[in-house]
Amino acid sequence: MELCSPMALDWKRSRRPLQKPKSNNSIEGDNIEHPAPDNSNVVDPVEKSERLLSILMEPPSKTYLQLHDNNDPFHQYQYPKHLENTKHESPAPTRKIYTMVLLSFAKESGPIHVAQQAEDVVWSMIVRANQLLKLDQLLEISERSDNIEQLALENLNPSAEHWNCVLQCWSISTDRDRGFHAYSFLMSWLEWNKRCEAGECSSKVSAPDMTSYHSVLWACLQESRASDGNDKIEDARAREMGSGVAIRLWRGVEKSNLSLDAASYTLFLRAICQTSELPSKSSSCKALVALARVFRRCCDDGMVSLDVLEIVRDATTESQLKKLVGKNVTLVDEGGTALPTANMLFRLPAEWTVNT
Repeated sequence: MELCSPMALDWKRSRRPLQKPKSNNSIEGDNIEHPAPDNSNVVDPVEKSERLLSILMEPPSKTYLQLHDNNDPFHQYQYPKHLENTKHESPAPTRKIYTMVLLSFAKESGPIHVAQQAEDVVWSMIVRANQLLKLDQLLEISERSDNIEQLALENLNPSAEHWNCVLQCWSISTDRDRGFHAYSFLMSWLEWNKRCEAGECSSKVSAPDMTSYHSVLWACLQESRASDGNDKIEDARAREMGSGVAIRLWRGVEKSNLSLDAASYTLFLRAICQTSELPSKSSSCKALVALARVFRRCCDDGMVSLDVLEIVRDATTESQLKKLVGKNVTLVDEGGTALPTANMLFRLPAEWTVNT
């Protein structure tokens, strides 16, 4: 029981000591009557503290039962009786609420638990969608009320926008392993689509788009800002992981029918080439093999830009670059000095840069 609540006021008054009546003795002088000092109500500080301590330590339930009988509505229900039929449950979230929450997460940069909470929101949409589907199947049309029918028919299955909000949250996360987590969530998305296509769920399939892959690639990129030795080691490990994730992501893109633009090729090359293995003299290096495959498709699509060429040039040796661009493209001027990347770009075949 709160000591400051109205219920405790009577209890405090009942415990208040009775005060002795003031005496009528007075001192006369100058025709003014001064009441005599009365020290009967002066309480010793030690006694006062012991009294307050006894009040605080006394079980509230005991005093409450002493003050209120069992027929009191407040005692019977533990809350005012007129609130008995009020609504205690929070309203069920709608699709608009889910969308609003996920759009907020997409702009939130923070530790790992922030993006994990965004993932939980998407999976809760799927869980509630399945629950409403079972409710829709169990209830007959004649027995439905308007509210239940509206709730059962509402589509809570996540769309591509909802999935992408989580990936965008991972892309700006401060966790070093954000690339791995973003890729894992993308794979969960694709696995869920396979289950829906197989008829295991009624959710409408929403395939990942280029925004999805861009978010994963941004999550793979690691900027080295560490000053401590241990932090530098962790940053190097994160870059290696990001490069490996980008290679696996590229293998999935090759099997799909997605059309890439120059920005997509640039992101793929940046994420793959951030590994410390490049430039490598070994032709079996996984990052070098992936770089060659990305650059070859970029040339076929006519998407070779200045940024793409600079990344490839920095990540390869002179002989490797010569193989990639062809023997007919000269990399040095007449004096044997390496050409600037911008000048080299104009020497490439025209069909390689036609769409940039």
